[in-house]
Amino acid sequence: MFKTNDAFEMVVPPGLAPPELRLWYVVSFTFTMPWFYIQCELGYDKDIRTEHYMVFGAREFEHFLAGADSSQEHFRVCEVYVVSPPWLNGRGRWSMDILSELWIVDESYESRHAVVFVLEDGTRLIHAEDVIEESQLGVKRPAYQRPKLH
Repeated sequence: MFKTNDAFEMVVPPGLAPPELRLWYVVSFTFTMPWFYIQCELGYDKDIRTEHYMVFGAREFEHFLAGADSSQEHFRVCEVYVVSPPWLNGRGRWSMDILSELWIVDESYESRHAVVFVLEDGTRLIHAEDVIEESQLGVKRPAYQRPKLH
């Protein structure tokens, strides 16, 4: 989860944004778990703006995509990145990579919940308890596939 701190809240002058909108200069993340950074476009024609979303959890990511698809405003996911901790990516540091595919195992004999991140370069990162090989996972279902570039 991402945390906010009131000391870092941006004061928005009245009339420049809806009153329920709150903005922060800084948010923090205290878990050593992977999360998603999503770049989207909203709007139509010349009134297109870019927004970036930070989403924690594969199921929450699915929920975000489902909500984005049903939005009344034009909404297009441009790029999805997975931000992975060192224990998952094996690089010794946090890393942010373009996500090509996301596969979810809801339940299997070996693991109750597992996620397979497929990076742009084909690297497969497996996030599951006590599972080292992808072949140990149960039935995977696709949760995301990066659109093909023209």
